[in-house]
Amino acid sequence: MKIYCDTNIYLDYLLERKNLSNKKISNPAYKIFLRTLECEFKIIISDHVLRELYANIEVEKAKILFSFLKIKIILVKTLNKDKIKASEYSNYNDALHAIIANRFNAQIMVTRNIKDFKEFSFIKSKLPEQI
Repeated sequence: MKIYCDTNIYLDYLLERKNLSNKKISNPAYKIFLRTLECEFKIIISDHVLRELYANIEVEKAKILFSFLKIKIILVKTLNKDKIKASEYSNYNDALHAIIANRFNAQIMVTRNIKDFKEFSFIKSKLPEQI
C-alpha cells in the first residue's frame, strides 16, 4: 500500500512530540515507519514535505530516519501544475500535499490534521493510529 505522510507525522516522531494531554504522539508515527520497514507500506515523500521538514528540524536528524526507510520511500517532485491547483484552495500547503499524494496514487494521507484534509475529497486521510 502506498501512503503519503504529512510533514507533521515526521515532526511527531523526530521531535518526540506529545499532545495537550501529554500523551506521546510520536509513538503512532514511529509505528507507521516501523510498519514501512516491515514492507507493509511504501511512503511517498515529496520535495514539499522535505522543505517543510528541514525548515523545522535539523537536516541530519531527518536524514537518519530516511536512511533507514530509503528502500521504502518514493521521492517525488512538486510540479508547477500542482502548485497552480493548490492555489485554488484556502490552505495551500495542505492542498499541495493532497494533490501530490493523489497524483502518485497514495491510498491514504497520514496526518494529524484530519479536519484540514476533509476539504480534499479526492484523498482519504487518517490518523496514524487509525491505520
